[in-house]
Amino acid sequence: MLRELVRERLMAAADEIFWLFERTIASYEEELSRSREEKERQRQQLEAAYFQQLIGRQDGVTPLPQARSSPLTQEDTQLPHIKEEEEELCLRGPKLLLTGVSMETENHKDELPQSSQLLHSLSKEPSCSSSPQHINTEADGGYCGGSPADNLLAPLSDTEVKDEEDIQEPLNTDWEGDMRTHTNDKHSECSEKNTAAKKKNFCQEAHDAVMESLEDDEILHEDFSSESQDSSDDFGPEIKDPYSSEEEEEKEEKNGDIIDSQDVWRSRNREILWSPSHEVALPFLPPPIWNSGPTNYAVSGIRSPETAFGLFFPEDIMQHLLQMTNLQGQRSVTAWQDINMVELRAYLGLLILSGIFKSRHESTKSMWDGETGRSVFAATMSKKRFVSINRAVSFDDELSRPTRHIRDNLAPIRDVWTKWSTLLPRMFNPSRDVCVDEQFIPFRGHCSFKLLIPPKPAKYGLKIWTLCDVETSYAWNMQVHTGTPASAAAGEVNQGMRVVLELSDGLEGHTITTNNFFTSFPLAAELQKKKMALVGTIRTNKQELPPQLIKFGGREVLSSKFAFTEKRTLVSYVAKKGKNVLLMSTKHREPKVQDTGKKEPEMILDYNLCKGAVNRLNQACAPFTCRRRTHRWPITLFYHMVDVSCYNAYVLFAAVHPEWNRGKSFKRRLFLEEIGKSLTTPAILQRSRLPKALAAATLVEQTQMQQQEEEQQPRRGSLGKRKQCSMCTRRKRVVLQCTICGKATCKNHLKILCDSCQ
Repeated sequence: MLRELVRERLMAAADEIFWLFERTIASYEEELSRSREEKERQRQQLEAAYFQQLIGRQDGVTPLPQARSSPLTQEDTQLPHIKEEEEELCLRGPKLLLTGVSMETENHKDELPQSSQLLHSLSKEPSCSSSPQHINTEADGGYCGGSPADNLLAPLSDTEVKDEEDIQEPLNTDWEGDMRTHTNDKHSECSEKNTAAKKKNFCQEAHDAVMESLEDDEILHEDFSSESQDSSDDFGPEIKDPYSSEEEEEKEEKNGDIIDSQDVWRSRNREILWSPSHEVALPFLPPPIWNSGPTNYAVSGIRSPETAFGLFFPEDIMQHLLQMTNLQGQRSVTAWQDINMVELRAYLGLLILSGIFKSRHESTKSMWDGETGRSVFAATMSKKRFVSINRAVSFDDELSRPTRHIRDNLAPIRDVWTKWSTLLPRMFNPSRDVCVDEQFIPFRGHCSFKLLIPPKPAKYGLKIWTLCDVETSYAWNMQVHTGTPASAAAGEVNQGMRVVLELSDGLEGHTITTNNFFTSFPLAAELQKKKMALVGTIRTNKQELPPQLIKFGGREVLSSKFAFTEKRTLVSYVAKKGKNVLLMSTKHREPKVQDTGKKEPEMILDYNLCKGAVNRLNQACAPFTCRRRTHRWPITLFYHMVDVSCYNAYVLFAAVHPEWNRGKSFKRRLFLEEIGKSLTTPAILQRSRLPKALAAATLVEQTQMQQQEEEQQPRRGSLGKRKQCSMCTRRKRVVLQCTICGKATCKNHLKILCDSCQ
């Protein structure tokens, strides 16, 4: 926020400076243009008058205007009214100090005042002449000092510059009349020959001086544009470019990268200003969130462990699996017999039970063995039937897969995965803290998006991005990494940011904890727009970090250094010698550190508390996983879906029924056994032939016998209302009735009979 405010102010100041500068340049250019036009017009007037007088003297005839016959013809022709004073020219530097000639003719009546003022403005410096000769031509018709060409460029004195009406006053006498010559006391009458030679040289010098003055003006105009750039300091302070040169960057690094006197650190990309003081940080006010726990929809459907598991495999998903499995079995399995919903649910139950019995790496033959195997497998279905179902399990139509696989690598299981993943956030509201991390599912078969990660226990496998609740490790959202998108041929940019934003879609007000793969400054900005906070480790190659936190040489072990902006906090913690831990948080705004122990900052303590949510999910699923060896990656994903569904169902069931098996440390195992038994029992009851294994056959008989006994138990009245016992004389309202006659009967008058006795 501070960086944006400083940047806005600098940009506003720069805009104002450039606006003033451009306006000044425009005004100067306009004034200079008017001056040049006026000088050009004056020069043309001077040259025209000069050549006119020069031609007249060469011919020996002085051109005289016609006399006015009457006042009506006064505006037709007008003699030039000349007031001139002879003076030498003074040149100083590039400027010509010239005094103008006040002259008016009929054709230049409108131009006289402006031109005379301009020439008078050029003659502000003192003149170099000592005794000018004054020729006065007044209304009396006097004429002095030879021809008018002699004094064309003579300076005008302040007393001789009159108003426009005085300057334009016409002569009332002819040039042919009497002429009276007035001279100064210092001069006598000069001969006509000397005067002509003198005036000829003087006019030539004046002409050259005028041309030189115009050339100097052009030079001044060119110099003005260059000098005006240097004058920008007059309009405001100079704005320094932070990217000017590498030498300046090295100089700043040597100086500790201290930007100003307020001890503010600048990021390596020069865009963010960090402060070591938390006074610049704004207080963090977490927005409200929904109450964490199962949603009302989930609570209404949870009555037993089986129903809790059924929330994640509802009827539509099971019907899709049943349809696609029968279709694939008819195409690929010899002598295939279509399965029904009971067998499909029994198949899922056997997978869950195999995880309870730690049969992940056990062969199918060993599991169905009469001596070493488990009786529940053989009692549910034959080994041959299980193998054929396991071979035929499919999630889409294989014939239409090629067209869908072109644009979607997850096409073989996309429909089931999409339906299943959308159910995860519908069942549970996460707490304030959530965690985003990756899950790695071992798989060594053929898959276009299979990854090799050597540090993992299983080097080859499939990656799944997961968002989990920190308190319960409930998997709230999941996404399969299917490789680089087709739109990003050169590689995906900001993949971690995209994953976090997609997984957290639908959340508001939560704090997301991530590792350094996901954490970035753009991600923090996007999450703040959604009213969410971010806490996570960050890599040292991020350009938004200040060098003061990256360089930790010379710092003590277990020391912490903080950097703050208005809504972000960085901490550098030296955990041990040579190890620097960097964290960024938009939640923490104060530099709190432990007083004892490792003196860890509060940011690191909160990160350690929340970062392991996904890892705890993996630890919970690993002991009872139903994953078995296969070369089909859709089956591997399906096994993982079953594992996550079992754990999520346990979280929901434990929240709705907290008294269930209270005090037992193996409640989750009991929960999975209940699910497995409830899914396999209907298949056991359907068996018409007993299995060959004695233990399995005994289990089938016991299960079927127990079911028959339950059916023979007295049932409640069909109306669901209490009725008076038909055998009792006193008032006794009961809900039981006889299974044969249907009369209301109390417990004292009921008898239980077997089928043979009945």
